[in-house]
Amino acid sequence: MSPFFSVGLILQMRVIPLCLGGGGVWSLPTDLEICKEDTNQTSYLQLLSHSARSLGSRRRTTAEQQQQSNNRTTEQQHNNDRKATEQQQRLLPTNNSASYSFYDIAADVFAEEEEQQLRFLERSNTYHQTSQPRDIVFLKDNFLGSASARADEASTICAGLGYGAISVFCSSFCEMSSNTNNNTNNTNNTNNNTDNNSNTNNQTKLLFVHVKDPCECALQRPGKHVFDPIDNPLSYDSMVKASASKYWDGVLVGTSAMVSEVSKHAAALQSSTKAFLLPHHHSNFHARRHSKSSKEQVVIGLIGDDSDELTGPLTTCMSNLGADNFTVKTLSQVPVEILNLLGPSVRGDFFATKLSSFDIGIVWTQKTVGPDMWERKPPQRLVNALSVGIPVVAYAGYAGHQDVAALGHKFMQLAASSDELCTVLVQLIQDHSSTNTTAGIHIAEAYYSPMHIGKLYISLLRELSQI
Repeated sequence: MSPFFSVGLILQMRVIPLCLGGGGVWSLPTDLEICKEDTNQTSYLQLLSHSARSLGSRRRTTAEQQQQSNNRTTEQQHNNDRKATEQQQRLLPTNNSASYSFYDIAADVFAEEEEQQLRFLERSNTYHQTSQPRDIVFLKDNFLGSASARADEASTICAGLGYGAISVFCSSFCEMSSNTNNNTNNTNNTNNNTDNNSNTNNQTKLLFVHVKDPCECALQRPGKHVFDPIDNPLSYDSMVKASASKYWDGVLVGTSAMVSEVSKHAAALQSSTKAFLLPHHHSNFHARRHSKSSKEQVVIGLIGDDSDELTGPLTTCMSNLGADNFTVKTLSQVPVEILNLLGPSVRGDFFATKLSSFDIGIVWTQKTVGPDMWERKPPQRLVNALSVGIPVVAYAGYAGHQDVAALGHKFMQLAASSDELCTVLVQLIQDHSSTNTTAGIHIAEAYYSPMHIGKLYISLLRELSQI
């Protein structure tokens, strides 16, 4: 086994340590004793950074120090070049037309100019994996959006738990697989049968997570294949079948209602496909928190729809019930300095930073999600809001919101209509103690933190490897 070398992956002007081990496999260090699920401690990512620095210092040689010095010079130049490019990107003209040009993500979170800048950052921060993974491959479609963020963050989390996990675009994986197969065929001409059998056994232990859409070329690879539909509006029968001749080994679902539906349809198709309840983690990696202030107005944040169809009538209704000194804002109306965002998920940090500026959060319906998807929609927006420590009122029609609410009491409230929402908000303004925000943070961390969801992925890997 060759020694480990501590290196850095640049993520938005921050260096995230990684390790290169035997076989050329990248991973975060496995010295995770300091990674505790304690919301009062340093953030998960900072703990990993500390662990990597400790590991690197124990193994560093004089020659490696010189190489790292050279690398830092190159990295600094890369940072300077990227910062200049980002500043130029911010000067690009804004598309002020009524249509939102990013069709793969809803227009209810960030203004179009912000989304443009954010995607530029995400492209700049993409790490191109070329070595073979040991454990988990997250396969995403070829667009930057919800699937990309889900796959990238999940792979980082699993790597932080000591597992060989990568996130890769489907097209890139297909190209990488083609090159690997050619190399393997050449190698097999000189290897004995024992080596070939060992290689095959390692491949069959791989877990492929197809995010939002199946990656056709990967379905032919040995291993276990599971599907994470996120918000893909497939029928349940189509969700169980990976292709015309193959069923998924598992389907990752975000709500308890989906568990029963997927299981029922799998049984009807006489498939062994299993439904795994694995909700989306919150993306507040850096423990952004709402800071109490002496501002006169209570800022109510609308998370899920930027339409005046709710904002205007809600403001009028609350005023009629005697509420004053408040304002209702959408996420796109909250300015954030993009150059201050941190990895591993700049999109997640962007979202958390905006949320932390609200005094009360509303997680309501989305124009892009019809009633037929209400039992499927993951509660990530809700747990993201809870994680920053604000009172939250969520739409009662979403099954995912019901799942979260069932975990405790007085940490959030549900409302089934806009009139009920209006009444609850007025009560919250008049009595801030009616919601326990500390309990809300605890729920977000105990059940939806990156660490907790990462452990669910590892349990999934272990369970499927026994089948």
